[in-house]
Amino acid sequence: KAVVSTQSTGVAGLIPHFEFGLYGSTKHAVNGFFYSLQQELLAKQSRVSVSVFSLGLIMTDNMDAMFSTEQDTQKIPNFVKGDVNQVAHIIVSATISRPRNVDYPIASVKFMRSFFHFFPNYHDIIIASTGKSYSETVEIQQRLEDASKTILDNYQVGNI
Repeated sequence: KAVVSTQSTGVAGLIPHFEFGLYGSTKHAVNGFFYSLQQELLAKQSRVSVSVFSLGLIMTDNMDAMFSTEQDTQKIPNFVKGDVNQVAHIIVSATISRPRNVDYPIASVKFMRSFFHFFPNYHDIIIASTGKSYSETVEIQQRLEDASKTILDNYQVGNI
């Protein structure tokens, strides 16, 4: 019987962002490991497969909580936002279809990946587009850390 392993690294595993250096670097490492494992399994013609998911912004309750206001959430273009129910369906379907890679939402992930590779001034554009001061960036990072702590506190092994 074949086994399927799915791994989600998110867009942070594809492109860098100055506000999330440590987070992005760990995602890049996970990508490297699972792509190497995927190649090794293919070379051995194993019945075990690995699907690597590159997920963009999935609008879960926890993600909504990271934005300051509803207005902040509405500023995000719809093609960038992923639906939590649709991504769940895609992940479950992948256990049957066994794709090597899955990008979701497709348009935003492929756009961001292409943009990073084909525009040499990508870093300047990302930094300028935030329009945030250093202190605002630190505040956002703190909110992310607080949200992560809340998730860990609420979803301990016995609570799942």
